[in-house]
Amino acid sequence: MKRLPIAILALACAFTACKKEEDAAPSRDTLLTARNWRLIAHVSSTTTGGKTTTYDEFADYDACEKDNFTKFSPNKTLVADQGAIKCDPDTDQQSNGTWDFNSDQTKLLLDSPDLGGLIIPFELLELNSTMMKLRITQTYGTAPNTVVDTETYTFNAF
Repeated sequence: MKRLPIAILALACAFTACKKEEDAAPSRDTLLTARNWRLIAHVSSTTTGGKTTTYDEFADYDACEKDNFTKFSPNKTLVADQGAIKCDPDTDQQSNGTWDFNSDQTKLLLDSPDLGGLIIPFELLELNSTMMKLRITQTYGTAPNTVVDTETYTFNAF
């Protein structure tokens, strides 16, 4: 009779262990590479002398820019595609680059041949199966004339 409770306990532990594996959150690599990403918002902010000015950059994008998307591959390469509407018919449909995360995966490091080998570290504000939000901040000058420029980009997965 004592074996039955032990067997039930062992069975419950086995099911619980399986459940935990199934419920494990996908890695950031998996989230990034599972789908294509399209920009849906781009907001800039400039802070000078304690005053911040914010601007909706995406509102000024042309339709041919709004349909562009990026595909991140597990081998750390990326393809930027111009989408169905090309702004300039004489340019290539796609361009290639590379990506990686920094060691604690708080920054997405992007490199493109168009940038001449310059790696741009975007702060990873949010990444889930449907949305990614990146930010880059640059500071110029010295106090009291410091200027802080911030660009925030929001992408939807599809």
